[in-house]
Amino acid sequence: MNPASRAVFRSKAGSVAATLHMEPGEVVVAALRIAVEHAQKAGTDRQQLHALLDDAMAAEAVEQGGAR
Repeated sequence: MNPASRAVFRSKAGSVAATLHMEPGEVVVAALRIAVEHAQKAGTDRQQLHALLDDAMAAEAVEQGGAR
């Protein structure tokens, strides 16, 4: 993640944290737990979840590379 993306992520996590009266780290952990729980309910196993994450990160890398 580049510095600009990290700054946006921190800002959004901070905004959600303030709204929910939580620490930013707690917001991130909660979001990950929700994603994992949703994946389990949708019948997505651990390997498929990792593959989806890898695909999303690769797409982000391509998008970031094209934006330069």
